[in-house]
Amino acid sequence: MAIKFKGKKSSLTFKKSNTAKHDRLTLRLSGKERFAIELLALKEGVTVSRIIMRTLEPTLKAALTIEQVKGSQKENIYIPDASFDSVPPDRLVKLALIAPNFLSETDAVIWKVIQEDTSLWDKGKPNFKMIRESWKAINKTAQELVDTYSNEL
Repeated sequence: MAIKFKGKKSSLTFKKSNTAKHDRLTLRLSGKERFAIELLALKEGVTVSRIIMRTLEPTLKAALTIEQVKGSQKENIYIPDASFDSVPPDRLVKLALIAPNFLSETDAVIWKVIQEDTSLWDKGKPNFKMIRESWKAINKTAQELVDTYSNEL
């Protein structure tokens, strides 16, 4: 992950990068905050990205770990490990299967379309290949649902 520093206010921007590099995250920090992070990275002999990830990891693990019951076993699952996929349709389905409450409103409508279309399922499990092949149509149907029913609320 590459970090870009800009401006005086703190804010985040996520940018897609080329496939040869990791994704980038832009942080808006004051000059003093940037200087402090760079000093710490120099002191410890690591990258600025490593300093930031090391700081964030405990918070991410605590907030994004859920407990699932499988049979009589309880298992802790870190949502990003279980659901991340570089292919967006696969990622949405994986997230919906393990933590549907983390879906955005848009993604929840897309998931509803997928759930209701029996051709996208095989023996009770999502058919990832079929979902990818139908992705544009799924999104179109989801948008039509929103357009049709959003005014009725």
